[in-house]
Amino acid sequence: MPLEQSLMISLLFAHQFKPHRPFYPRATDDSKNVREVPENATLLRI
Repeated sequence: MPLEQSLMISLLFAHQFKPHRPFYPRATDDSKNVREVPENATLLRI
């Protein structure tokens, strides 16, 4: 589980610090999927 936690935390920080600048070209599709997930569920998983 530590790998999933680190990934979710990194995604959370990346969304907070650089919400309008994707790190890689395919970030548009991933950002859509992340936005569909409620923030509360993400915080609970962490």
